[in-house]
Parts: sequence; C-alpha cells; structure tokens
Amino acid sequence: MSRKAKNSRKAFTLVELIVVLVILAILAAMLVPALTGYIRRAKSEKDIQLAYDLRTASQAVLSEMYGRGENPAKDHKNIDYSNSSASSYSWSHEYEKRIYELAGLQKMPHIFMIQCGSYYEYKGKSDEYKAFTVYRVFFQSDKNSDLYIIDDDGVHEANDPSFNMYWGKNTDINGEKIHTVVYGAPANNPNGILSQIRNHSYNK
Repeated sequence: MSRKAKNSRKAFTLVELIVVLVILAILAAMLVPALTGYIRRAKSEKDIQLAYDLRTASQAVLSEMYGRGENPAKDHKNIDYSNSSASSYSWSHEYEKRIYELAGLQKMPHIFMIQCGSYYEYKGKSDEYKAFTVYRVFFQSDKNSDLYIIDDDGVHEANDPSFNMYWGKNTDINGEKIHTVVYGAPANNPNGILSQIRNHSYNK
C-alpha cells in the first residue's frame, strides 16, 4: 500500500470537520448557559452566607460595645448622634474592621449596612439594649452582585415587592414599634439606598 493511501485514511475530510464543529457548537450552546447559571447560583449562595456571617459578627461587636459601655451612635468622625434624630449614618472604621475580621471577610464589600435600635431613643431607659440589637443586615459584595437583606424572616432581595423597608421612628420589627437607625459602611449615603429599597427601585 502506498504512503499516499495511508495518509488519506488518517486525514479528516472537510465534511467530517464541519460535522465535528457543529456538534461542538451545539454542546457549547447547551453547556455554557448551565455552567453560567451554576456559577451565578454559587456566588449568590456565598454572598448570602457572608451576609449571615456579617449579621452574627455585627451582633457580637455590638454586644462587646454594650459590655464596655460604649456608644454605637458615633460615626467615623466621632460625631455623637445620641441626642439627634438622625436615622442613618456611618460609624467607626474600627468597629467595621472588627466585624469584617469576625466574619472572615477578606475585602471591603460594595455595601454593608446594619439596622438596629436607636441609641438616643433608649438612652437611660431599661430597654436600652435594643440599641445594641441587630435587626437587619444589608450586603452587596460588589457592584455587579445582588443586594441581599437578612433579617429574622430570612433572605430578601432589594427589589422584592413583598418586602417592606422602614427605618426611623415606629419601625415595625416583629410586630413591635421600635425606633431604628441604620449604620452604613463604607460611609456612603445609606438614606439614598434605603429609600430605593423601600420604593423597590434599587439600581446596582
């Protein structure tokens, strides 16, 4: 048998190559969306778990502050809000850093805010501990991720029409009217974000 005949049997014809490419294209069209969806779900689950961890860490830090008699109503510029009617503000970066360490967070998230009781509302009263109770956590890992809200009712998405977002005076928390504030970190404008969440119009 000639060398030319042997080589001709080893080579693919143009039609065979086209068929293989078409099959590969079909497989890619089927697998890529599934893989993309899997990656998205895995990231979402990771972010939700981080949000829960941040809530636990935030409560731990607030409990430490309560034990030391510290005032959480001080922002990163050490401005005392305990005698004001502010409904949201930033707080000490030292507290923020401590929360991230406890939660095992490696980098600063795009949005991290906590909602808790108002300190000045309960100052000197028997129920002052409410100022050191975390009711909700708002977490968005990066600007392309979804914003998740974690509370006793579970996980909410920012634009969930069934979610009612209230803060300030007479906030309804588990059927009880509580004056709440939101601490924002990093020091952006929590009020703007909260207003968008309340109106179901949050835009990444």
